[in-house]
Amino acid sequence: MGKKADNITVQKRLDKLLELHNEGFNRYQMVQYCAKHYGLKPRQVDSYRKALFDELKKDLETTREAKITEMITRLDHVYRESVTGRQMSNAIGALNSISRLLKLE
Repeated sequence: MGKKADNITVQKRLDKLLELHNEGFNRYQMVQYCAKHYGLKPRQVDSYRKALFDELKKDLETTREAKITEMITRLDHVYRESVTGRQMSNAIGALNSISRLLKLE
């Protein structure tokens, strides 16, 4: 039986699994990667994947109001950068998106 990984090692592995997930790797590919690079068995990879997906789920469990606020903040940044860069069509698009989110139309 192998040595138990410390918290830093576990976090690095979870970060790598998140990266693989974002690149479109499926379960089988993740298991293959972890077996090759970390010497993990499929059951341990499944445990890591569950922890990863639980964290991702928490991020998605925000209220509608919080998500709209976050989106408007990002669009406001796009608007400001577009005006600075004199890309007026992008600025107008950002303003239109903000008005739709706030239901001002």
